[in-house]
Amino acid sequence: MDTRADRFPLFDSVRGIAAMCVLVAHIGFFGNLFELDTVFKPYTARLEIGVAMFFLISAFLIYRPFAAGHLREQDPLRLATYGWRRLLRVLPGYWVALTVVALWLGSDGYIFSLTPITPTFSAEGVVAYYGLTQLYFEEARAGGLPQAWTLSVEASFYAFVPLWAWGLRRIHIAKPSGRFLTELAALAALAAASLVYKLAIVESGAVDEIATTPTALLSSLPAYLDTLALGMALAVVSVRVQDLELRTRTLDALERWPAIPWIAAGVLFWFLSTQLGFTGEPTETMSSGTFFVRHLLLAAIAALVLLPAIFGDARRGHVRRLLGSKPLLFVGLVSYGIYGYHLAVIIQLVRWGFDGEAFGYPWLGWVLATVPASIVIAAVSYYVVERPALLLKRLVPDRRADPDQPGAVSAPSAPPTV
Repeated sequence: MDTRADRFPLFDSVRGIAAMCVLVAHIGFFGNLFELDTVFKPYTARLEIGVAMFFLISAFLIYRPFAAGHLREQDPLRLATYGWRRLLRVLPGYWVALTVVALWLGSDGYIFSLTPITPTFSAEGVVAYYGLTQLYFEEARAGGLPQAWTLSVEASFYAFVPLWAWGLRRIHIAKPSGRFLTELAALAALAAASLVYKLAIVESGAVDEIATTPTALLSSLPAYLDTLALGMALAVVSVRVQDLELRTRTLDALERWPAIPWIAAGVLFWFLSTQLGFTGEPTETMSSGTFFVRHLLLAAIAALVLLPAIFGDARRGHVRRLLGSKPLLFVGLVSYGIYGYHLAVIIQLVRWGFDGEAFGYPWLGWVLATVPASIVIAAVSYYVVERPALLLKRLVPDRRADPDQPGAVSAPSAPPTV
């Protein structure tokens, strides 16, 4: 994306990649394919990287209008407009998916849970699932749409961003450079506070064991604020680069060779998957040290994947041409529906006794059966539910003086329970 523009269309493709990471990780877990000892086993479990990718995309696109307003001393994004667009982007598609899946598979939860599950249509279920709070209800965490625990994080982040932006605007600094440095310093402090929070939780023994599956204390907004702060910082830097039309050696290298951050991401992903002692099991536990290294590496890898979509000409380099391909852009466009329905597709195949062997190699069979079905359902969701809902954003228009800062209307973070 050209740094002089305010739109980042290649983010759709990165969102599509994240959705595929999520889907394949869930195929491994719910299709019992992690029992197969293959060379891909340790890497497949770490496709949880989709979580960090979704969070970074969300943080970047949602915070950028606020950062631009602060750095440029423009009127802030109207809170009513911001809230209305967030609701339209998240709730219609999610509520419909939640209801459809509950009627499709049953409202008492998935067949793999070892603990009681709060039914979707019970009083507690309505509060937990439809109210975007299922992360905080132990018996609801694996019910409804289990992957939607991330929407609990997103909902609290949506409320946090305007408050954070309001606080920074109360710090009156005349020079844009001073406001830029203040933004970065504040975000660095926010990330540090998140790390201290996680350290306190881990060292206090508040959690019995540190698992790769989500828990309320280590998967809530405070635990992910460092990852989100990284996405917010990238948004701040992108505004500054755009405003000054900066040219640095780093930006020039990224412009000419966008594959460099992807190669670095690949190396870090190999290290994360094979050098930290993970067995590849999706529900394994880890030491506190491994937990922190894993958490930071996931954020770093996600940021490296995003860089070519933020800085540089969208037409330059094989990486950007890949991200600009129509099939991948389409997958990104309907990725929210993939997030909402893919797990139900997998569970239905399991109930039918599907094992992938009909296609020779189990992994290939599962992918060929699950990916097309999920994309088709997601496309229906987008064109029948999500897109019509987004048209309602005009009911609460943005009346700021500068119409070129309309606010992000990004897909929410929607990584799975992995």
